[in-house]
Amino acid sequence: MKIEIYSTKFTAFICFIIFSTFFLINFYKNFYIYGFSNILLFCSGIIISFLMIYKLLNFFSQREFIIVLLMFCFFLRVTWILSFKTPLESDFKIMFEGALQAATGDFRFTELPYFLSYPYQLGYTLYQSLVIQVFGQTAFVIKLLNVVYSCGTALMIYLIVSILFNEKAGRIGGMIYAINIPNIVLSSVLTNQHLASFVFYLSFYLIISNYSKKRYSGIVIGSLLSLGNIIRPVGPVLLIAIILYYLISKILKKENFSIRNTLFILSSYFIIHAILSYALILSGVTNYSLENRDPLWKFVTGLNAETVGMYSSSDSELLGKYPLGNVRNEKSLEVIKERLLNNHHLFLLFSKKYSLMWGEEDTALYWSLNQLNEKKVNLILSNIDRIIYMSSFVFAIIASIFIILRKNIKLDIMLVQFFVIGYILIHLIIEVQTRYRYEIIPSFTILEAIGIGLTGQYIKKKYENARLKFKGNNLH
Repeated sequence: MKIEIYSTKFTAFICFIIFSTFFLINFYKNFYIYGFSNILLFCSGIIISFLMIYKLLNFFSQREFIIVLLMFCFFLRVTWILSFKTPLESDFKIMFEGALQAATGDFRFTELPYFLSYPYQLGYTLYQSLVIQVFGQTAFVIKLLNVVYSCGTALMIYLIVSILFNEKAGRIGGMIYAINIPNIVLSSVLTNQHLASFVFYLSFYLIISNYSKKRYSGIVIGSLLSLGNIIRPVGPVLLIAIILYYLISKILKKENFSIRNTLFILSSYFIIHAILSYALILSGVTNYSLENRDPLWKFVTGLNAETVGMYSSSDSELLGKYPLGNVRNEKSLEVIKERLLNNHHLFLLFSKKYSLMWGEEDTALYWSLNQLNEKKVNLILSNIDRIIYMSSFVFAIIASIFIILRKNIKLDIMLVQFFVIGYILIHLIIEVQTRYRYEIIPSFTILEAIGIGLTGQYIKKKYENARLKFKGNNLH
């Protein structure tokens, strides 16, 4: 029992440090924009609004709430994609144009430098081609499916928080995600993040729910993780979080741990990936498995102090001189070693990257609106998002404090905490872009919702104690 308490407290303490620094970074950055008094006013307003919503949502039955949540989430995102017709650009354009060719049976696009370097992008490209074959050569249906997946993620947050804490907190978690501005505006962008996130958090839900006790649940969970990773390669971080979670479950001899299911998850994860990769090779679609043939690129860029870990055109030119494979990997390794050995600048780089990744404006608005000349809309939504984003850390901090102080906290919350910690650590060394926060925001929302639930419980308890004390004094 002590090991269980200490293990949850340790991860909660790390999360407390993380969210406290996030809040301070964002508070410092926003101080010059809004001023101290306005920040406190906005944050207080949002916190009060959340608590009011928490109370209002209790009027619905569980089934009614799920319907309201999905309808509200769907309405916001559909309204966005109908109002702002985001044109295709960058990687999104390359993959969609590849999907159009694949839908006609033409796979010559796989010989483009982009797909030769990153064959793993074929996963999402071929997914889009299937949608095109069924619904026609239009991006609208893919955007509409983005909306469906976003609604699915909101539902997963509701279900996960309901298990980890209670159903009321699950409601607020689902609603917070429904109004998440980066998620809404990216609905009009053909990014692989929508589908991948839904699949990943569906896997999380299956792991912590009663479903994980079924005999072959590990095969389903591992397959989902593998398919999600093929759509967007975040799987390894999730897999490490899951392994750590199961490892501690094993040490504590918890019922949710099963060696058989753990092996099923790992084996099905790698088998599904291998089967799909070889199927594409044997069918002549590509000559390479669904992997990154330039695996060190994100580390080279991530350790570039001049660009603070963001995309570097100079690095691209330097490594572009070498052919893909061992030669380029060796040159990349040289650059990485050189940058790692510069210890003094390395610590400064990590500090700047940490501040940039978790404190700067989310570039989701850029990718959605930059070609539409909607500067006023961009400014308004950016300001609202900054305050909501910053205030969310208040409740995540509260959740961490309560977990540290309480004894009866469910071990399952460690799965979310491990993912948060791992995701933040990996982005210290790889390429960063604030749009990459997308996959971790649901985890932030889960912890935030638990913090709101705990705050609600605390206020209710204090209110009832004060009322009883008042009644007792009146009797005397």
